[in-house]
Amino acid sequence: MRATLDWSYGLLDPLEQAMFRRLAVFRGGFTLEFVERFHDVYPAAEGNALRLLGRLVDTSMVERSTDDRFKMLEPIRHYGLLMVEEHGEEATAFSAHSLVYCEAFRLPESDVFGLPTNGRMRHQFIMHMDNVRAALNRAFERGDRATAVELGVAAGCHFYGVGHLAEANHWLSTALSASSEATPNRARALTRAALISGFLGGPDRAQSLVEELEATAEELGDDRWRATAIERRALLALSRDDVETASTLWDEAAQLLLDLDDPEARVPVSNHMEALYYAGDYLKADLVATQLAELGARFDDPELVASAAIGRSFIAAWRGDADSAERYFAAAAEY
Repeated sequence: MRATLDWSYGLLDPLEQAMFRRLAVFRGGFTLEFVERFHDVYPAAEGNALRLLGRLVDTSMVERSTDDRFKMLEPIRHYGLLMVEEHGEEATAFSAHSLVYCEAFRLPESDVFGLPTNGRMRHQFIMHMDNVRAALNRAFERGDRATAVELGVAAGCHFYGVGHLAEANHWLSTALSASSEATPNRARALTRAALISGFLGGPDRAQSLVEELEATAEELGDDRWRATAIERRALLALSRDDVETASTLWDEAAQLLLDLDDPEARVPVSNHMEALYYAGDYLKADLVATQLAELGARFDDPELVASAAIGRSFIAAWRGDADSAERYFAAAAEY
């Protein structure tokens, strides 16, 4: 096998050989977009990424699958990794690979709740989960704390977004353990980890994480993170079936964010509406739904307006008001 691969590798020109070696660091396949991203950030990379990839496909060193993804068969990929090692390129190749995924899945600074909503990004993350895992494992193995923390927090939030709660919890916990510095990214990790701990049946850990989030918010001196901590306290109160306390806290968190003209106020308001609905307090739920619709208008967010209309539709249905339920549902469909 080695002799055959040596022969095939030898048929490639130097630029094609370099591209082959570098693509071996990808695990589970890759897309053309990410090959081009990788080529752009790789130091001193030469040639056209599309042409070089096409040449590797033509020589069967890389395969193209039916979903517009590319992959190397594992024996070929392992050979490529050996070539990376022989050329002394491990550090450069792995760093470029990690950088691509840090940049691709970085959450915006405006996102305080660590809840990715971009549908295209969600789809890309699902397609590249194996590569994200590989980049994270290598970062921890190489002691690259900066990458481990940045990508670990982003990955934890995205794994939560696609329903992988245990894995999200793992990467968030690992990132939090890697650095105790009070930063917005740490606050984001604490915010998401507290919620996941509540889902996974760890109320004591959730309480501890919220307390740490409060301390981090104070150290940062940032009302956005103070509001986030208050919102998470509301969820803790709800987990104890204390809807009254949760309602008060959600109102407080929403007001703090509204005072900052921050559209993230949608999170406490949305959670408040849903909690009141499930508690059977339809009158108050309807009032909060109105607040959510006003937020949608204020921040020009049609999805919020539609969510409020859907909420009011369900509330009206449970109150036996079929005409209003139908009217609100029709209004939601317009968005």
